[in-house]
Amino acid sequence: MESTARLEVKVGLLLIAGLVAFVILILVSDRVDFEQRYAVSAYLPDAEGLLVGSPVTLSGIRVGRVAAIEPDLSGRAAIKVRMDILRSFDISSTSPLSLSTSGILGDAHLAFAGPGREPGPPLPKDGSAEVDAHPGTLARLVQQAEGVMAAAENLLEEESVNNIRRILAAGAETMEQGALLVSGLNQRQERLDTILDAMDRLLEGGNEAITGLHASAEESLQQVSAVLTQVNEGLGALRPQVEETLGESRQALARLGKILETVDQALADPDSGLDTLLADSGRSLSSLADILHDLAEGRGVLGQLLRSEDLAADLNAIAIDLSNAATAIADKPSVLVWGQRRRERAESQQQRLELRQRRAFMEGLPGVESGTAEGQEP
Repeated sequence: MESTARLEVKVGLLLIAGLVAFVILILVSDRVDFEQRYAVSAYLPDAEGLLVGSPVTLSGIRVGRVAAIEPDLSGRAAIKVRMDILRSFDISSTSPLSLSTSGILGDAHLAFAGPGREPGPPLPKDGSAEVDAHPGTLARLVQQAEGVMAAAENLLEEESVNNIRRILAAGAETMEQGALLVSGLNQRQERLDTILDAMDRLLEGGNEAITGLHASAEESLQQVSAVLTQVNEGLGALRPQVEETLGESRQALARLGKILETVDQALADPDSGLDTLLADSGRSLSSLADILHDLAEGRGVLGQLLRSEDLAADLNAIAIDLSNAATAIADKPSVLVWGQRRRERAESQQQRLELRQRRAFMEGLPGVESGTAEGQEP
């Protein structure tokens, strides 16, 4: 018995909790209410975005909801919408109704505007009220824009359309060039900022250098002043010596004048023998000039050596060969009997070639290449 009573108590409590939850759900839900409503029919040319349950507002206050959306068979409009309005709200017959949206991408809803300064009688609440709805501001703008575009398409010819397209393409290209120009200006601005920073650093360094130069200049001026002071003192000490030197110079010039007078007298005196000495000197100089002329013309052995490059080269080669032979005999006398081996002969030829090239370089003799060819024997 106790268990049965306990079970009944639990079942009763469960039923009471369920009823309480059901009542709370009904009170919280906006779709279940116990307020009385009255029907109002609205006629729309288009119900785009409007749904059953969409709110109905009066000057921004929610006063009802959309109960049904159906085509209008009477021909008054394309769409007929039945609205359930709370009886606690009276709507003036002069309040315009429009299809509005919450923002640009919001849900559509029906909105009554205020009646204005002279409100009309309220709509009847027996379900016979009928109103005409108009598109909202956004919808009207869209329709107007579509109408303008359609009219523009009808008015514009194909050539005009092509011109507009070209203008738009040129505008796009101009915008791209402007963007490139702005980018280039930004880069130049960055470079200019960098240059200005470098100039600032340069000016700072210049100021520091000027300060250092100023100090150095002051020190140098002080040193120059000290040197000038020493120079003045030295000039004061040298002045007596300079005057003494000038006196000696005057005396020497006087003696030189006397010597020149004596020479003039000797030249004027025919018995002095100076004419004979001058004549002998002239003849000697004439003979020396003849000898130099013969050498320049290549006369004699010495003249031929000076004029003939081939003879000078031959003498140079003979001297080189004699020098090499003397060196070889001095180093190894057996060469006179047994001769030179191939390796020794090659070394001797190489030494002769090097000596010839050295002498040709030092004396400016031609034929170095020919000497090289002659020195390279098989």
